Amino acid sequence: MAIKLLFVSSWVVLILFSCKKQEGGTSTQTDPVEKQLREGLIAYYPFNNNSNDESGNNYNLIVKGAVLTSNRFGEPSKAYSFNGINTLMEIPRLQKADSVRQVTISVWVKTEQLTDECILSFLPKEPICSYSLGFANNSNINMYRTNHKMVTTNSRSNCTTSIIGDNITNPLNKWCHIVLVQKYNTDNPAFPRSEYSQYFDGSKLSAGGASPFGSNPIATSFNNGGTIGSNNTTGNNDFNYGYFKGSIDDVRIYNRALSEEEILKLFSLHD
Repeated sequence: MAIKLLFVSSWVVLILFSCKKQEGGTSTQTDPVEKQLREGLIAYYPFNNNSNDESGNNYNLIVKGAVLTSNRFGEPSKAYSFNGINTLMEIPRLQKADSVRQVTISVWVKTEQLTDECILSFLPKEPICSYSLGFANNSNINMYRTNHKMVTTNSRSNCTTSIIGDNITNPLNKWCHIVLVQKYNTDNPAFPRSEYSQYFDGSKLSAGGASPFGSNPIATSFNNGGTIGSNNTTGNNDFNYGYFKGSIDDVRIYNRALSEEEILKLFSLHD
């Protein structure tokens, strides 16, 4: 079977969320789609007994308090656990992702608390707010939502973000695969903007979003690094908030948009 390569000329950000209890899986090392899923990786953290980047770019994480735990298949030391108080991982400067329009971010999570919390975040070039992925849950009214923020304008004194969220099923104590898509739309050259879609359990959510019409949003930058397991807007990890309590696994950051076929394959992979 031939590998179908995907070539695009503009940048896009994609982040996928999906919740499903996994009982096991089969390895598909020779599957052409799985090989294709390694194309365009900026950073890849499968957490195979360590926090190393397996994309080939050597963006290894610095672990601060998080501990190894079992992944969604019950395999020991294949994911990391966070206490929701003061544990996190530091993401280094992703120098090959200084200014991007198209990215795919995929992450598996299992939350153990139903509060607003951040799964991971990145700092723009002028830290005053952050790009972030997370939950905004209210257990009192049984409302569970995705809550992602993407920076559209940023300076030393001002920052605006597009907020992308939608209702989801109760994610408590279940492994969830989460995704957000940011596309840079230049159909109207006078008013370029970023457009967002998100997926949950391999299915596209109805609510997406877009940057303010005509805002000509800044390109996404991961060059200042960030955190996994908390949020930070200063670059100083003494001032984190929105700590995540639970487990995180298989974090992937791409410089391209995945197709629906690739998203479904990524959702079903046994890494």
